[in-house]
This record gives sequence, C-alpha cells and structure tokens, in this order.
Amino acid sequence: MSTLPKTELFSRGRALAMGVIAALALTALGVLPGASAWAEEDAVPGAPAVEETVAQDVTEPDPAEQEPAAEESGSAEAPGLDEDLSARVPGEAPSEGEVLTQQAPAPSAAAAVARTISGKVTFPAGASLAQKKAFSVYANEPGKEGKLYQHGVAGFTYNPNGSGTLDWAISNLKATKYYIWVDLRDANGYYSAPFALGLKAWTNAPGGDNAAIDLSGGNATAQILDANIGSISVGMVSPYTNAGNYKLMLVDAAGSAKNITNSVYSGDSSSSYPLRNHDFNAKPGNYTLRADLPNGLKIYYDGTPFGTQKASAAKTITVELMKRIRLGNFDLREFTDVPKSHKFYTDINWLAQKGITTGVNQPNGTLKFLPKGEVSREAMVAFLYRIESPKNYKAPAKSPFTDVKPGHKFYTQIMWAYENKVTTGIKQPGGKLKFAPGDRITREAMAAFMYRQYKDQLPKTSGSRSFTDVPNNHKFAKEVKWMAANGITTGVKQTGGKVAFQPKATTTREATAAFLHRAETK
Repeated sequence: MSTLPKTELFSRGRALAMGVIAALALTALGVLPGASAWAEEDAVPGAPAVEETVAQDVTEPDPAEQEPAAEESGSAEAPGLDEDLSARVPGEAPSEGEVLTQQAPAPSAAAAVARTISGKVTFPAGASLAQKKAFSVYANEPGKEGKLYQHGVAGFTYNPNGSGTLDWAISNLKATKYYIWVDLRDANGYYSAPFALGLKAWTNAPGGDNAAIDLSGGNATAQILDANIGSISVGMVSPYTNAGNYKLMLVDAAGSAKNITNSVYSGDSSSSYPLRNHDFNAKPGNYTLRADLPNGLKIYYDGTPFGTQKASAAKTITVELMKRIRLGNFDLREFTDVPKSHKFYTDINWLAQKGITTGVNQPNGTLKFLPKGEVSREAMVAFLYRIESPKNYKAPAKSPFTDVKPGHKFYTQIMWAYENKVTTGIKQPGGKLKFAPGDRITREAMAAFMYRQYKDQLPKTSGSRSFTDVPNNHKFAKEVKWMAANGITTGVKQTGGKVAFQPKATTTREATAAFLHRAETK
C-alpha cells in the first residue's frame, strides 16, 4: 500500500479547529530549588522578614540586595488568540467553493474524459433517514480545489431511502487522480471524522495507507465504508507534543489498545503552543483513553484536566452510532510535586490550564511546579502580561530602565507593564530608573503590581481584615488592604492567632498562583 503524501492533506483546502484552543502562552518558569518557606497562609509562624534596600524616593521597593531568582524558561512572548497554526491538518471535509493556496496546472485534453468513482456505504439496522442523508463525499485533484457531494447535489448518485448497503457514485470526473474523503454530517454538525477512502482500504489517519485514486485508465470503485461508527474529539496539551513522543491509545472493553495518535486532527502544535486536537472514529461501545508518555508513565483520561495513573479510575467513554463526543482537553502537564491533596492544587492547576506556566521539565521527562520556589520581578510581570494577553502591543524602541534594554528576554512584557503603569520602576541617584528584572519580588511589591493591574476591575479598598505588620502609614498600606478587602490575600497566621502580611518576604510560586487565581475569578 502506498502512503498519502502529507502535502496532499493540505490540498483539501481548510483546517477547521474541532477543539477549544486556548490561546495563551505556555511558557515554563524555571526557578531554583531550595525555595523560600513563605507561602500564602502557609508560612512559618514568626519567621524573620527578608530585608530590602530601598532608594529614598522610590515608588517600589528595591530588592537589589536579594539573591536573584532563576529566569523563566521558554518563549518570552505569548502568542495571541489569533495565532496562525500553520501546520494544521484538516479535521473536517471542506465545503464547496473553497480556494486552495496551491494551484495545479491546466488539465490536458485527455484529462477531460468523463470518469466515475463509485462505492458502497453500509448502515447498521435502525439507522434513520436523516443519518443516511448525512453521508457525504469530498473529491479533489491533487493540489486543486475540490467539491463536496451530498444527497441532492448534481453529479452525485445516492439514494438514502434504501436499507443495508447503499450505492453511491460521482460522475463527470476527469481522467486524472483524485483524493476521496467521506464523512457523516448534516446541517446540525458532524457524526464522524473524515475518512480517506482508497481502492484497497479506508482510514481516518492522515497519511494512512490510501493513495490517490487514478482514473486515467478508466472508472474506479472504492472500498465499502461501514457507517457503524461514532467519533471522539479531544484536545491534547503536553510538553511532549512538539517532539511527537506521546501515544494516544483508545482502549476497548476487552483491554485491547489501538494507537490513534495519527488520527485526523484539526489543530497542531507550534514551538510555543503545545496543543493538538485529535478527531477519530470508533465503533459503538465503551472505551477508555490513555496517553503513553516517553518516560514510561501511562495517564488515563478521567474527566479532569490532568487525568489519572490508575486504570481503574479512567472515565468510561461510550461511543454511540453516528454521534460525536467532545471531551475536555487532556492535559499531560501534571506536576509531580503538586498532588491533588496540595493546599494550592486548585490554584496551581488553574495557572497551568490557563497556560500561564507549564512547569519545569525534569531530566526524567516529568514536570515539577516547584511550589515553594520564588518568583522574580520579571516573572511576575510576565504572568500579568500573559493573563492580560494584549493584542497588537508593540514595545517601544527605547527603554526607560537602565537595566532592561531591547533584546532582553522579557523586554516586551516589562515595557508593557511600564506603559500601563503596572510598574513604575525604581528611582536611582540622579533620577534614572531601573527595574531589577531578575531580583525576587517581595510580597509588598507584588501587592503593588496586583493593585495597579486589577484596581479598576476590583475597586473594593476597605474591609475588616488588618495585618499586624502593615500599619496605616506603611508605604503600600493601600495596596495590601485592597488585596485583603478583595479576598486576594488572607495573610499568614502567627502564634497567638494574629495575622501578618509579611510585606518584605519574597513571593512563592504557590502564593502567586493563589493571588492570580483569586483576582481573576472574583
């Protein structure tokens, strides 16, 4: 059997996304282990604060004497929601009249000879007339726009009123090669993923074992298609997507696993957007979905984003005749150091699901979040930038900061934060400004950043909670009290029941996840 060239897959003319594509950047934060013990509501009672040296006329605390935290790894900029995923493969048959980017040469006189492709489709007992009418065929010459044939379209012979195996035929074709794609759809949507239908076999795997059908020597008959199917769509989010290392397995009730990784899909990954939408067919029955990772782990879909390693806890997926099931995204970025019993599991899970962090890759292929790790000032700005996801923002050519120049990894994010008054920088002798991008951000500086970002969305500035270490004359009293009033921080309980904010302490990754999650979901 020959292989359908990948380039011909794109000639079908469009790639409609079948799943939800989150369009936020998935940039991993790399922070040194040995992190601070400070955490929102989880700090060591009575622990000493980390002191900072602050310039006399600063608008933000200067953490210059602190040890710098590790920089974030990955791309500096988040792709917008309008990101062009150029490697998409069609997941649905094109509609009539769509234009392709590649044009084939004009047909020869011999190609004008009328040819016919015919075939058969078998429907199970009980299939409705509407389901039979949903059968469609898309035919295209290599590199050219194709045509969609459905019941009632000229040139398409097909009577859905019969029972069992039904005949279909497309007439008046040229004496040349065609790719034939079939699926089951009606005005309400799709029942199946497209099949590449050849002379010897049919499959819904791109590049499967179907060559173009050559009509140069005469008419052709395609294989019989069994319509006793339903389909499943799932979006895979994984650090392994780009390398193509994970295997997506469909496991039937008897425990037999079928590799459907290369099934037809409507979206693919890029270097900074690791999501792939799989769309595949299966006969009616009960199944589970499993991802086999290169590190040997087997993760089962259980209806929650990160799945489970317990086969017994896998979600049963029931495929019904000519029905499409859309599953939630199956996210393989589970952090080995954040179990579901972790105090901030929900917040960290949210941070990952939103694409604000992908964690830190480990040598054995697993991921860690490093919840006690500390956050740098540039990382905090990057978090806020990704959440805001500003479209069409262009950083200025000149920086106001002496320590952040064009070409800096987070130049765009830092310039955005400055121009939107999220940060005002740190004044130096002589009036110049610095940002101190790699220094660890203190809780009071984080409060200032959060306040400036969210004060218009969450205007509440007063509440009953007060902190023993944030008096009314504290430089950032307004910002800290705003956080407390809006439930973004609950402080750190001390011995004796009092609550402190610990403004000079550095902010941990788990606390950052909690702060951002609470602010975004208020």
